[in-house]
Amino acid sequence: MDPALWEVRGIAQFAFWSVFTNFLDTKGKLTDEQRKAWMQLGETFNDECQSHLKALGLPHN
Repeated sequence: MDPALWEVRGIAQFAFWSVFTNFLDTKGKLTDEQRKAWMQLGETFNDECQSHLKALGLPHN
């Protein structure tokens, strides 16, 4: 998956993380607090992945 699609802070948030939280919402209604927590997890995930990709010399944002 293109690293740009992981980003939560930018427009790409509508790519993976919004689709994922919408999927979770179909399995059981997410509260605003839960949705916010998932988006925070997405930000942390993106930061860690981008750092790792950069360290490996792979494409990153």
